[in-house]
Order: sequence, then C-alpha cells, then structure tokens
Amino acid sequence: MSESDIRKLYQSGELTWEDLLEITGLHSSQLYEVLYDLIQAHESDCPAIDGFGCRCGEGTMKTVNAKGLAALKAWVEKTSGADDAGPLCLTDSRALNAWAAEAEESMLAGNPPIVEMSPFHTRSGRPETFTLSSEMIADSEGEQ
Repeated sequence: MSESDIRKLYQSGELTWEDLLEITGLHSSQLYEVLYDLIQAHESDCPAIDGFGCRCGEGTMKTVNAKGLAALKAWVEKTSGADDAGPLCLTDSRALNAWAAEAEESMLAGNPPIVEMSPFHTRSGRPETFTLSSEMIADSEGEQ
C-alpha cells in the first residue's frame, strides 16, 4: 500500500489511528515509538539523506513554479477558515513557500505533488488536500 493510498484512506475516514492501533495491537505511545525507530533506522542508512531528512525519491528534483504558487495561494484562500490578516497569515510568502515545500517533499517521496490542510484550519472542519497539476511544476533546471 502506498503512502498516497494510506493518506486517502485516512482522509476518507476508512483508516484511523485507532485502526492502526488495533492492527498492531500496540498502545498509542508504543506504535509512535516503533514508527519513530523505523524512521531513524532508515535515515541512518539512507544514501539520500540531507538536512531535511530522507530523500529517497528518485529522479530530477521537482519544484513548484510561479503558477503553482498562485494556485496554492488561491486554494489556501478558498479552503482556509482562518482570519488571514496579519504578518503570519496562511498566504504570506513564507507560508506559501512552506506549502510549496510540502508538495516538493511529496514528489521526492515518489508521490503526486499534494498538500494537505488540517481540519483545524479548514472551513469544512475536515482535512482538505490539493494536488498541483504538471503545469505548476518545474524540474530543478527550471523547465516545466
């Protein structure tokens, strides 16, 4: 099962943290520790590790281009339930760069360029996702 499949099942409510606890038979803190240990063990041997963590995604580094940043801003404005005023708003340049970095991390992991907004920040009160189209992505040399 891919990360994308797990995310979809989780977002749809078909897979919950409680399900993972039931499947594994572990207490919440034990499951968290096991997952943390597995990540640490992988990262200690990962040949693609850098300051941001594991970079196991193959291929050319893909980045979100200006069209993608504009689309992310529009999505955040439409989806967010937060009052977006002030220097730390969800659509200032630092926040948009963080949304773009999330999509780039997703691509590095071999998944589509997808971002997720937590239920706490959405108008709907549910997790919301946005997948950037190929025209919103450039490779590391700036080609689309």
